[in-house]
Amino acid sequence: MSSSRRRDAPALPPAQLLGRPRVIVSLWALSLVAAASLVAVRYRDATNSLWYDYQWYFLPAAKRVAAGGSPYEVPGYVYSPVVAWVLAPMSLWEPWQQVAQLWTAISLGSALAAIAFTAAALSVKGQPWLTPVVFGVGAVTLLYNWPTTLVLWLGQTDLMVFAALSLAAWGAARKRPARTGMGLAAA
Repeated sequence: MSSSRRRDAPALPPAQLLGRPRVIVSLWALSLVAAASLVAVRYRDATNSLWYDYQWYFLPAAKRVAAGGSPYEVPGYVYSPVVAWVLAPMSLWEPWQQVAQLWTAISLGSALAAIAFTAAALSVKGQPWLTPVVFGVGAVTLLYNWPTTLVLWLGQTDLMVFAALSLAAWGAARKRPARTGMGLAAA
């Protein structure tokens, strides 16, 4: 009897099907599993790298700041002084590779924050399936490409800047000027 009801029931249009909670939860689960898997791969790859920019620019600049100097006393340091100020308390930890691993984790967390802010900024009322799809596509696009791999290998700040700009975009999309300003100031 129940099988005949299923055959006679009208098919749901795709928009209604995508709005069902089970579908939305499944989309989020798929997106989060993909993101977590790629974060694990990128972290493992980055921890086997040289962290060139981190080792030769960011860490020495942070040590200069911790000693009361200027980060710009380090030859080749052309980055924001904020990076050196943030790293200054950690600059004395030894071995430096442990701090570089923390730096890599912060970079990957920033990548996830950037993806989440962007997905939230692009979400559309009445289409709850869109946010997890944008998150999943963003995670695969950002975390499965060569430039991101290089940023992590070198220990650069690009993903942190991207997270700040994504916060600004989310603030602008949601008409929250304070968040927009915070994101732009941090970038």
